[in-house]
Amino acid sequence: MKAYTPPTRTKIFKGGFKTMKITKEEKQKIVNYLLKLGERPEDIPQVFEGRKVAKFYYNKTNEITDKKISCEEAFKLLGFEKFWNGLDRASYHWNCVREINEQEYIYIDCSNLFKHLFERR
Repeated sequence: MKAYTPPTRTKIFKGGFKTMKITKEEKQKIVNYLLKLGERPEDIPQVFEGRKVAKFYYNKTNEITDKKISCEEAFKLLGFEKFWNGLDRASYHWNCVREINEQEYIYIDCSNLFKHLFERR
């Protein structure tokens, strides 16, 4: 079985994920896609907040490795639609999983988005 090698670092968006900035055009493309999925306009900011706190883990079907990967690597492995669809789901449901192929998947964890619900006041 071939060992996992992370994708080479390339900028997916012009702003890059290191700074978590995207251009207005890229943001509009994302918003249009989320609207196409049926997301309400007033709920879209939560998806962008989820992107800021999300953690991504790479796994294979037969071995649970929970190898933490960057947002950029997850985007490159999943592609535009699966990445944003998964982030949309995780931003409202704590976490989710998106398949890369039959043997590999990415676990998306947005639990930090909800930690304020469990803090004592």
